[in-house]
Amino acid sequence: MASQYKVVLKAIGNSKINVIKAVREITPSLGLQEAKALVESLGTVAEGVNAELAAEYKAQLEAAGAMVGVVPCDTAAQFKVVLKATGGSKINVIKAVRDITPGLGLQEAKALVESLGTVADGIDAEAAAEYKAKLEAAGATVEIVAMAEPGAGPAKPARDLAISELTSQITGLSAEIIARLADEKGTKTPEGIKSLADIRRNGGVPEVQGLSPEDRSKLEAHAYLSLVSDEPEDSRKLIDAGMAGIAEIATMSGSRFVQKAKTVDVAEEKAKVIHAKAWAANAFMTNVVTEARAGLANDLRAKDVFGLDDLFPRQGGYDERVSAVSPAAYLADLLDYVCTSSSSKYDFAVSRGVDRLEAGSP
Repeated sequence: MASQYKVVLKAIGNSKINVIKAVREITPSLGLQEAKALVESLGTVAEGVNAELAAEYKAQLEAAGAMVGVVPCDTAAQFKVVLKATGGSKINVIKAVRDITPGLGLQEAKALVESLGTVADGIDAEAAAEYKAKLEAAGATVEIVAMAEPGAGPAKPARDLAISELTSQITGLSAEIIARLADEKGTKTPEGIKSLADIRRNGGVPEVQGLSPEDRSKLEAHAYLSLVSDEPEDSRKLIDAGMAGIAEIATMSGSRFVQKAKTVDVAEEKAKVIHAKAWAANAFMTNVVTEARAGLANDLRAKDVFGLDDLFPRQGGYDERVSAVSPAAYLADLLDYVCTSSSSKYDFAVSRGVDRLEAGSP
């Protein structure tokens, strides 16, 4: 049997209307609103088609300005169902979660709902749609997310996301602008600026034709917030609400930041973790500046006190003797651990630590 493929939108480009028209030409049975929703969600335009037809559809969509991927359908797709908001009745949502996962206790279900967690994963599209409908009937907002195919490896950390993966967060990011950024090759970015990590290495986003100052600022904010936020959607909400910098978040009290974050639908537990990481990052930089000032006061040049290569070492961290005598070195290790840890237990411990600090406990 010949291989089959699916055609998936990766980015809309500058003309959403043209892409919607192309989608409706490829799938004539699709209504205008359905086609618009498919385009805005960067969905699958066609599935189960041969290579020739997939290439034809890809060319048609690219001519409309979209970025398109063609993916084999050889493996069974799996999905996860993720809560995005609880709505007006948390109790009903908790009941729906327990209906879907009967083995979950009341407190576990409550914690899952409050943290806007994953209700089910590794399920097929039909089961995912059924669970989504059940949760939405209870008042929740739900997202179905395609899981990585077997052998695809772990998901990329938010801080290393490709710029092309932010098109749903920054509408002005067209395929042309993404390509122009990739052409911006420098000493620290010899392969061009293709990811959030590249933006940080470059010291910001360069001015390129077609990229507005507003979108440029948003892209830089995503690059730095990705060090403390694992979800680009959460970063977007914070940026839109004016909380676009690590220092701005860190200088708020934990309780104030959590309350502000909750008003833009960032889950409380996630907000606590973001604040704890931002506080650690800000404390680290304060320590660096203090050490530099102390060095200058003693007629030492800053680079004699510390260097970027020392503060941000290659994989493996600091020599124990350096960490023992240098607060900056110790905090660099601490910050690296905080920003790279993906352990839910560690995130929970950070959240509990914030709670204890705010309550005045040691």
